[in-house]
Amino acid sequence: MTDSAGVRGGVVVDGFWAHNARTVPKSSRWTAALQGGALFVAIVTMNAACHSAAPPIAGVPDQVDFNFHVKPILSDRCFKCHGPDERQRKGGLRLDVKDAAFATLESGHRAIVAGSTSKSELVRRITSTDPKVMMPAPESHLALDEVEKATLIRWIEQGAEWKPHWSFIPPVTPAVPAVRTSGWPRGEIDRFVLAALEAKGWKPSPEAPRETWLRRVSFDLTGLPPTPAAIDAFLADRAPDAYERVVDRLLAAPAYGERMAADWLDIARYADSHGYQDDGMREMWPWRDWVISAFNRNLRVDDFITWQLAGDLLPDATQEQRIATGFNRNHMQSQEGGIVAEEYRTEYVVDRVNTLGRAVLGLSVECARCHDHKYDPISQREFYRLYAFFNNVNEVGQIPYSGVPSPTTIVTTPAVDAKLAALAARIATLEAELDPAAATYDTGYARWLATAADASRGAIANPPGLIAHFPFEAPHPVIEPPEVVDTIQREATMITSGIQSSLAGARVAGGAIGNGPIGGPLGGGGLAPPPQPAPSPGAGPGPAAGSPSPNGDGGNGNPNPNQPTDRQVAAQDAPPDPADAGGDEESGEKGAVESAGAPVANPNVVVDLSSVTGTPAQIDTPIMSGGNSSLWQGADGVDTPGNP
Repeated sequence: MTDSAGVRGGVVVDGFWAHNARTVPKSSRWTAALQGGALFVAIVTMNAACHSAAPPIAGVPDQVDFNFHVKPILSDRCFKCHGPDERQRKGGLRLDVKDAAFATLESGHRAIVAGSTSKSELVRRITSTDPKVMMPAPESHLALDEVEKATLIRWIEQGAEWKPHWSFIPPVTPAVPAVRTSGWPRGEIDRFVLAALEAKGWKPSPEAPRETWLRRVSFDLTGLPPTPAAIDAFLADRAPDAYERVVDRLLAAPAYGERMAADWLDIARYADSHGYQDDGMREMWPWRDWVISAFNRNLRVDDFITWQLAGDLLPDATQEQRIATGFNRNHMQSQEGGIVAEEYRTEYVVDRVNTLGRAVLGLSVECARCHDHKYDPISQREFYRLYAFFNNVNEVGQIPYSGVPSPTTIVTTPAVDAKLAALAARIATLEAELDPAAATYDTGYARWLATAADASRGAIANPPGLIAHFPFEAPHPVIEPPEVVDTIQREATMITSGIQSSLAGARVAGGAIGNGPIGGPLGGGGLAPPPQPAPSPGAGPGPAAGSPSPNGDGGNGNPNPNQPTDRQVAAQDAPPDPADAGGDEESGEKGAVESAGAPVANPNVVVDLSSVTGTPAQIDTPIMSGGNSSLWQGADGVDTPGNP
């Protein structure tokens, strides 16, 4: 039995029979009819000369839309075995992706053939009563009712137009629909409302009283009832644009933003507390106020979304754009001390991903956290790609009991912003003056440099106790304090005097030694020799004072401090000479002092006084040897025994 011959006694649909009491003409284009609870399906034969519309069926839309009518059926009844989850997929058929749904299967059949119900394996399966063939399979415990079957068949008949997920379709301005009751609409929006009513066979309700209308529009736009004064004013206003001006007034009211923000705050999970354990308070009201302000200002929707998702990443982000990112931080946060902080931080990131799906993408992405989504077009890999985007917040899972958990931003008032702007302008001016590229950059430095040397010289010379100044820059004059110069001059005078006395051949007669010039500031005083024993009888005279000594000390020094010097021996052995003593007690005492104060010079010692004078000059200075010991005052002012 073929399509061209017509069908008598029954209708063939891909080998299956649906009983029909009459012959279906070739030119007829019935797709499905519900009569007495049974589904009757007719073969569709195309006639190029005659293309009649399918009759309306109760519950089946005249124009079937994939996203609104077909996809919900496939998702609820078919995706379990033919959806995104490849581990549950059967028969090699996948109905959630267009290319796979229209592809040729291994059996050679095609599940969906646009415009042909007779060639579409899907139609054959959903209309079969054979448990081995019918879909959904009985063991799935799923079933299609007659309206759902007829909707799928009509969609295929109408060309099986496939659409991506509704949230991925860019919005476009639709054509204004035609209506039968053309006198009822007052604007284009009314035409869309009336078209939907006429499609259902309904008629518009009578016009509401003015008080009722005002109450409805007030609740819709502000969430608040109209005041008695507003009602009286509207009832008294009979101008043609009275309704329009009421709407404008409500849109301009602050309560409008509050009403519109309420829904967004819900989907963005806003709260004034953290949610966990003690449910401590949180400071998120600046973000809430920003949302209200955005609605009141009628902020562009792309800015509204972009700023909340990544406002801080925009170039030169403003305070408003950073506040908007509070959308991502509205999740619950825990203050409990015993938690695993990283576990909770992970939950915070997952919450951001899920909120993005619900609020922006129109997808329930949370299912893909554990596996590929079974109903929405998102894989587990895609879920964690989104996760990576939100996993860059410098935060911890356990937040403090007081304060705002970081990261935070400081919110300033307009008055503070004005002060900060003035300070920033002043700073910019000063920085411009200090710009090295400016012509006047080093003017001040040159002026300072001209007077710095004199100023520093006086400053350095003034501090008490300064010995010398060693500048890092060269050349630079060395500055010695006056007291240092005076000391050096006095010492040089005393040294010179000692040399002259030594060269004059002064003799040491005995007694105290070193009470001469060496006892000045440089020498610090001589040392008296130890007492000597009386000369023994019969001892011969020793060498004369000042004559060469067998000890090699020139009759002056004594290399061995325990052995008397030649001069000491001479003083012990020789009888007192009245001439040496001045002829009397007074003159003798005077002569002893003068002779003892005439040390012998050692012209071979070179002393470096650079540590005292501050100059690297060396001064050839004879050092006085007073008997067997002497004192030398070093540069540090410490008296050191011995001959340096």
